[in-house]
Amino acid sequence: MRRSLLLVPVAGLVLLTGCTEQTAGTPEPGVPTTQTSGPSRPTKPTSTEPNPIDPCDLLTESAAKEIGVTGDPKPRTITGATACSWRVRKESSADSYTLDVAYIPGLGLKDLRSQTTDVQVGTHKAAQGIDEDNLGCVVSLQLTETSRIDVVAAGTDPAKLCAPALAAAKLVEPELP
Repeated sequence: MRRSLLLVPVAGLVLLTGCTEQTAGTPEPGVPTTQTSGPSRPTKPTSTEPNPIDPCDLLTESAAKEIGVTGDPKPRTITGATACSWRVRKESSADSYTLDVAYIPGLGLKDLRSQTTDVQVGTHKAAQGIDEDNLGCVVSLQLTETSRIDVVAAGTDPAKLCAPALAAAKLVEPELP
């Protein structure tokens, strides 16, 4: 009970101190502002724990074309992660697969539950293996000790999808912080 009482004055102090700055000039309503500098594409985070990362931004349009992606990305949220899915269509539907890129902020490579092989993808430490549900091949790229990007190629023959998953991971890796 005593703790609650202390928070009210502190919160009030924060609110009061946040509004003490004044800016000189004459306000003019309805005058649009323009941004005159800076890139149109967001810069990559520089902190040790990149946050947030939008997985849909990690596969560029040219990279998507290079690996045969068709259609627009489909963003989605999975418990504890954000992901983006694309479809890669081949001549045979049996050779077609889904490509997922997922940002997993709470789990690193040490937390993988599947049998994996260590690989290096660009400048990032990585691991590759068949996912625990045997639905696809996963290449996990380490961002930090407690975060990673998973690139998953899922389809009818997971073992055959490790080469496409690794190829996609190599295209995603340059976009990582």
